[in-house]
Amino acid sequence: MAAWLYVRWSAKGTMVVYAALTVGALLVLATVGTDGSRPVLLTTVMLLFVGTAGVIALIGPHTAEIALILSMPGGVRTAAVLVAVPMAVAGVAVAARGTTTPHAVAQPSLGAAATLDVELDDLVRSEAGSARPTTPLPGKGAR
Repeated sequence: MAAWLYVRWSAKGTMVVYAALTVGALLVLATVGTDGSRPVLLTTVMLLFVGTAGVIALIGPHTAEIALILSMPGGVRTAAVLVAVPMAVAGVAVAARGTTTPHAVAQPSLGAAATLDVELDDLVRSEAGSARPTTPLPGKGAR
């Protein structure tokens, strides 16, 4: 679909459509969160995949141009600086601020988690014990 739009329309217009689709899906996910209905979440995630796949498909043909720019004198050094500086700033910000958010969700106590683990283990064991094969396995015959 991306290639067809790229040929029939324009590269810029196609990129804008796919970027808008990606941003729209992200905004819906940010608004709805995990509280939305299953069809809404699945549709939104599928649209997010379509949008990002379209952006990736449109960026692919331009990688040769980027490689040419990087092969010029100072090209790799400039690219390294453009990547390294924001990463260093982000690393310093995380180190200074910490990795937890101010509105972190309270985690259940270890006792509650352990109780839930035991209940789930018991449920899995009871379901596994009640499962019986309905047809004999090949070569095993009837029991």
